[in-house]
Amino acid sequence: MTRHHTLPLVGLMLIPLALATSCAERGASPTGTAAPPVASPAEGRLQEGALLSSFDLGIDLVAASATLTPHRAATAIGDTYSELGLAPAFTEMFGRNFEVLGLRHSGSGDVEVDFRIRHPFAPAIRPDLAIFNVKAWVVSDEPATNLAGVATVPDLVTNAAGYGRMWLDTAASAPAFAAAPVQPYILMREDTGSDPFNYQQPAGFNVLFPGMTSEATLALRLTPASQVRFRIYLTADYGQSAVRATRQNPQYELPQFAGNAPWKINVTELANSLEAGDPTSSAEYKVDIWDWKHGYSLGSDVVSATLEIPGVTAGPLTLSLSGTGQDPSPLTATTFVVNTSNAAEGEYWGLVTVTDQAAAGVGLLEDLRTPVTITSYTTYQCFPVQVTFSPLGDPPIAVLSRACPGEAVAPGALISLDGSGSLPGSSAIVDFEWDFDYDGSLFQIDATGALVSTSYPSETTKVIALRVRAADAQTDLATTLVTVLPTAAWGAPVRLTNTFSQKELFDTSQNTSNALSVGPDGRVHLTWFTQLPYQVWHQSFMPSPTPIIWDTPEMIYSSGGGGLGHVSCQTGPDNVTHVMYTLNSAGRPRQSVSKSGGTWSAPATVPASIHPGQWDRCLMIGNAAGTMGFLGQWSRGDQPPAGSGLPALPNDMYFSTLNAGVWSPLTRIGGADVVTSEGGSARVPSHALVGTADGEWLAVWESLYTPFPGGPTGVPSLCKLIWSQTSTGSWPAEGTDLYNDGPDYDLPILARSPNGRIWLGARIGSSGDAWGLVTYEGGSWSPSFTQIFSPTGVTFSRLPCTQFSFDSQGRGCLLVSYREPTAPVQAKFFLQDDTLPTIAACTQQVIEPGLTGVGKPMCQIASHGDGRYTAIWLTTKYNPGNPYTENTEIEYATWE
Repeated sequence: MTRHHTLPLVGLMLIPLALATSCAERGASPTGTAAPPVASPAEGRLQEGALLSSFDLGIDLVAASATLTPHRAATAIGDTYSELGLAPAFTEMFGRNFEVLGLRHSGSGDVEVDFRIRHPFAPAIRPDLAIFNVKAWVVSDEPATNLAGVATVPDLVTNAAGYGRMWLDTAASAPAFAAAPVQPYILMREDTGSDPFNYQQPAGFNVLFPGMTSEATLALRLTPASQVRFRIYLTADYGQSAVRATRQNPQYELPQFAGNAPWKINVTELANSLEAGDPTSSAEYKVDIWDWKHGYSLGSDVVSATLEIPGVTAGPLTLSLSGTGQDPSPLTATTFVVNTSNAAEGEYWGLVTVTDQAAAGVGLLEDLRTPVTITSYTTYQCFPVQVTFSPLGDPPIAVLSRACPGEAVAPGALISLDGSGSLPGSSAIVDFEWDFDYDGSLFQIDATGALVSTSYPSETTKVIALRVRAADAQTDLATTLVTVLPTAAWGAPVRLTNTFSQKELFDTSQNTSNALSVGPDGRVHLTWFTQLPYQVWHQSFMPSPTPIIWDTPEMIYSSGGGGLGHVSCQTGPDNVTHVMYTLNSAGRPRQSVSKSGGTWSAPATVPASIHPGQWDRCLMIGNAAGTMGFLGQWSRGDQPPAGSGLPALPNDMYFSTLNAGVWSPLTRIGGADVVTSEGGSARVPSHALVGTADGEWLAVWESLYTPFPGGPTGVPSLCKLIWSQTSTGSWPAEGTDLYNDGPDYDLPILARSPNGRIWLGARIGSSGDAWGLVTYEGGSWSPSFTQIFSPTGVTFSRLPCTQFSFDSQGRGCLLVSYREPTAPVQAKFFLQDDTLPTIAACTQQVIEPGLTGVGKPMCQIASHGDGRYTAIWLTTKYNPGNPYTENTEIEYATWE
């Protein structure tokens, strides 16, 4: 629908379209002789402000130049002077003070003409000479388009501040040509940094004072082949009168003298899904309206605003406005439009109509020989609207399902594949095609039908692809990964630390007494602590060749006495292993060490800004960029000693990063209700950290309040999950509630699969013995937890311990253990693209059966990268009467 306009070297002379109010220029009385008014038969006399001057605009696209030819003689502007009493000298001055600065082609294809206007008087304190709201009206001989009864040219000026009706004079000396009655204009003076307009003492963003200059750009949609003629009219919403004696205190008669309609309208398309053939498709628009008279009790407020798209909407939609009408708060409304007219594909023009409070009638009586009838108090704005057309409608959606897709299968085992869950689009699915060895580009049909099966004779990894084809020839593809291994089972459990003793705190159910990590070289690192004496140990192995052979354990730290310890282990992309642990000394500070080239660094406090104090469940993990991240919860308890120079910390979550061996200052990422010291808490919350695919961070933590003896009574327990994510290296002001169902959620863990999807696991259920998953992708979380593990062998409520691991191909493994003396250690395999219900339906593989009197309070799992996994867990004699238990050992098993 967009028209391309061409133009001659010089534009055609047009009749003047802007009428003038009276003006006492330098104290002189208006001059001119009265003349009977001549009305346009279609529109009547319409006034939008004082005429400052008029010009022919000529544009030469070949020479890239533009010229202005002013109309200085009264006869050239018809009888406007005589009718409105405007002094010809005043308009002649503006004719000499309006110029073209340059012409250029914009990047969007428009032709842009830059103008400058100067106030004709030198700088002086002359409020009677201030000019309000200078506009440059662009009048052309282009044929008009009828938009809901409004005749205008909507696609010529692409940066119009608005459209309005103007009086069409018929001077005998002016060449006559047809011009649309509603014309666009641009603003010659707009300074939104100034104060709002003050009509009693001229001030504000749209006032042109004596001595002032202002510049503006006119954008035209033109082509070199166009033939279009222009006239430019300068007007001002000018309504003041004074004689020499009162020129410092003129009479402002707004809106009687000035233009009354709003002076600027902007339409922003927020969203557009309008589609041909779909009468329910819609778009959303934001409309901003500036009216410097709104709210000044001048009888010229905006009373109504509508938006319509002829051919799309059934009629005008009323806009509900809010705001003041001035910067920084224009009158604003947002509205949805629906394709109720079932518009065909193409470009349409929308129309916003804003109506003023003032009623039509006789106006401009003072200093006029003949009254002028004002019939329009309306400003318009035009905006383009695109309606798209999809000849094929919605495509189908391929859905491929099979039993437990993450589990490996044996050679020759039958694999049943189901595509019947695929969803049709606008037309039915007619073909189900399968490629059992899809290479990611070339699809070769190996089978057809919604239900098929296949098998593989030997060890391999294959991608199976399903392609569905609809009746309109549209297709969609879904894939699944198949791992074939000769023996796909967990090996027998092996005791690793049968010469070390540990003590396990009753509530330390999260994985904080041991930690696993895998480096780029494939080496698996295990770090754990013992108590009595307090020691931190490290041990590692290379997964190949098999069987696994562990290196000799290394003691990283040793101290007498006992105490609760937390340990984190992370191997970076440079194969440097970092270990962080809690000391058993008063204040429980954190230390970190790293190992590179076979040598451990000296222990260092983490860092000076992370001061000694009561840190709980501090975690260290790496992100995609290779940076180490620290996440810790500062609980009620120790504060730094006087004179240490370290600040006291509110109870909250804190974050820091390790780069080039240096820890960054602490960043507080909480702000929501984490554990409080007022009334205390019986236990501390747990938390998890993960690096996102783009090198950012995402953290989840538990907000827990539990009254304890001596604390407030009658206060219920509260437990909810809170999350926060960095953006360009910065955390938001505080975390956001994720799920809040009372005390049901606990012990969150996080992992990121190779496709960038983030997985969050947490304890769920009223008894707290079940475990579930939610996922985060595309900026949002899945709506609710899906229970993944059933508490097999649990005789009473105990907290589950869980962990993830993903290999490079996107196969994941979930590991779960319980402190229950009869609960087994179990695992479940899945694929990174699986739905949560699919994962829930997969088999729970028992790694170690539940043993009488032996619990498994903590577990870890690591992928070797070649399809094998190692699971590690603690075994401990369970003693309900004593929260501490001696001789807690580490066991492991390998899946291959």
